[in-house]
Amino acid sequence: MKSGLVRETHKSMLEAYSQKKNIYVSLNEAPLGSSDLVDPCSLTYDI
Repeated sequence: MKSGLVRETHKSMLEAYSQKKNIYVSLNEAPLGSSDLVDPCSLTYDI
């Protein structure tokens, strides 16, 4: 049963060093930091 223990230990070690990251991909051709950026929360879509 040692292999199961090693597998669980490895899994917990991996979780300890894993972090969720968020990335922002802009489809706007204006450079980041320009004053005409659109707030994604303000967008509305008609379906």
